[in-house]
Amino acid sequence: MGQLERKFRERKLKQQDVIDAAERIFAQKDYATAGIDEIAKEAEFSKKTLYVYFNSKEQIYFEIALRGYRKFQAILEKKMATAGPTGSLEKLRLFFNSIVTLRNDFPVYLEAIIYYEGSTLEKLQLGEGVLQKYYQLNAEILELLKAILVQGRAEGRFSAEMANEQGAAFVWSCIVGISTLDRTKENYLRAAQHFTAGDFMLKSFEKMLLLFN
Repeated sequence: MGQLERKFRERKLKQQDVIDAAERIFAQKDYATAGIDEIAKEAEFSKKTLYVYFNSKEQIYFEIALRGYRKFQAILEKKMATAGPTGSLEKLRLFFNSIVTLRNDFPVYLEAIIYYEGSTLEKLQLGEGVLQKYYQLNAEILELLKAILVQGRAEGRFSAEMANEQGAAFVWSCIVGISTLDRTKENYLRAAQHFTAGDFMLKSFEKMLLLFN
């Protein structure tokens, strides 16, 4: 291994240490209240050293969101593999269930995803390479949804208007909206809708499936 490659690997490992530490902090505090000083302390770095690896708290949090997209894909792939060959409606159910699993088992990831789904990414100082990672992951998720909708069209279940990129974007937007309400409006849901946050997500996804049934 050459010196350049060794330095690159060491930098990547240090970056992962920072992201791991940030995950632990964001599990206790939301984005607004968590401080860069706390992340540096948790990672056992000085603040100056942390800035060698990341330009800002924003950039660190975005890396957590990217982990979230990858974790969601891994959860969905496992559920699909376990289910085996199945119809489009069951695949859509598995897609929704994977979001619920992410919410329950990895809430830090879902919160980060929601945060950036509602942000104008081009206005953030994230770096072009980092943005390209996001666009690629987002495109992969939309392609998975599109494939389900196209299969549903072939089965005579979904309309031609839904079985395309726009249909996939519509379904994903509904998922993001439901997830946002679930994570940010817990008191409202309990008082006005008589739902706990988790129940709201589950029942909303059930109702979405009825639209395709």
